[in-house]
Amino acid sequence: MKGVWTDLDWLGHRVFFAPQLPFMFGFEYLVRTKPGQREAVMRIASEHLTNSNPDRVIGEVRSVETYARLSYQTDRTTALFLALVTGLLLAVATLGIFGLATFNVSTRTKQIGTRRAVGARRRDIVQYFMVENGLITTAGIVVGCALALAVGYWLSVQYHLPRLDLYFLVGGVLGLWLIGQLAAWQPARRAATVSPSVATRTA
Repeated sequence: MKGVWTDLDWLGHRVFFAPQLPFMFGFEYLVRTKPGQREAVMRIASEHLTNSNPDRVIGEVRSVETYARLSYQTDRTTALFLALVTGLLLAVATLGIFGLATFNVSTRTKQIGTRRAVGARRRDIVQYFMVENGLITTAGIVVGCALALAVGYWLSVQYHLPRLDLYFLVGGVLGLWLIGQLAAWQPARRAATVSPSVATRTA
């Protein structure tokens, strides 16, 4: 059997198209079977076609599900590629936030020591850097969401694509904010361990 499995918007559901007769280089058969008998019918049909004409060449015997899987192989590959790219971008963003937080701690050692000397506790230092990082991350997320909504609207109008569901956007915002806070957690804890005496002697 040979055919094309497609998903047309104007039909509203997935449709399998099987070419009609006649063909220049052969024939194609679409056989309907009862549930659970597909494999047996495929084998029997192939044997009967071979026995009825020894000169007949059977190209392939496949199920409709196989054609559906092959037809959507490109979409699955594209989705996997985009998922990998998204994962890499998240990893780069996490490393960037971690590096920025570490840089802030290293350049503000004296400030941290001064706050420790006047009575700031370790958790106060951690809270300070986490709040600061949260504000920066929130600002970046707001700008990113605005750009994502604008680009999504342009694509939906330009190419007649469905708009992005809001729960994807909300989930992305929460995920990015959590990743940003986790990336700054270790540098903030490192800042809290700075000794006041050492910090105040830092030039």
